[in-house]
Amino acid sequence: MHTWCSSWTLRFPNPGAESGFLCHCSGRLIKNLLKCLLIAWLGTTLLIGVLAVIWQPVVANWSIKAWVAWISIFLWWCLTSGSLVVFSVPCISNRITYAHREVVAASLCGVAMTLLSTMDFMWQWDLQDQDQELQETYASAFVNLGMANVIVSLHFALNIRWCILIHADCFVVLLHAVRTFGSPLQLQVHEWVLVTTLVVVTALGKRHLESVERSMFQTVVLERVRRVEAELALERLPEGVSVSPRGHLDDVRSSVPSTTETGQQFV
Repeated sequence: MHTWCSSWTLRFPNPGAESGFLCHCSGRLIKNLLKCLLIAWLGTTLLIGVLAVIWQPVVANWSIKAWVAWISIFLWWCLTSGSLVVFSVPCISNRITYAHREVVAASLCGVAMTLLSTMDFMWQWDLQDQDQELQETYASAFVNLGMANVIVSLHFALNIRWCILIHADCFVVLLHAVRTFGSPLQLQVHEWVLVTTLVVVTALGKRHLESVERSMFQTVVLERVRRVEAELALERLPEGVSVSPRGHLDDVRSSVPSTTETGQQFV
């Protein structure tokens, strides 16, 4: 870890440097967020179509929990549709600061995982004729895989700073603990350990990538500062003093002996 950034949040102590880093990442955040929203919208639309065809004949037999799951899917479709419109219009998205975009992206992922938790009811209803243990296992696997996709996308597909993601990570761990409450204790412990491990590993990976990116950004900034300082130093030279790009080469030539064959070769 370098001394030029915080050891915990990775933020630059200098507000100007942090603002420059955010401007550097701003374009990628919008592009990646739009891509993820489009994928989520297409996937939700396909899911609604498939479920409408498969379950239309038995809609009258749905339980309240199944209806809650179906409404959750529709709400997520509406949310992704509205977010696509907002972030696709430049006159609207340009007014949103980078920090607010990060919060919106992290909040959307949190809402997605919360709505995914209601899918337990739908898949358990779909397997209501099967064994109870099979219902719980299948529903839990579907939700866990969905949450894993959201977690990985949140950390590596979106350019969100680690200091913002740590709050989303804590929310994921707590959400999973609440979702599995009431299940057998052994199942709770196993799932919670697996989800927590995934969150910790992805968070550490994101932290390392951001640290490297900030180090590279700092290197570029230092090179630009040195170039500007050199240009200012040249402007401060007294009038009549000229600096030729061949000056250094001429000094080297004057120091090379020209009376020998080796000296002639270096000239």
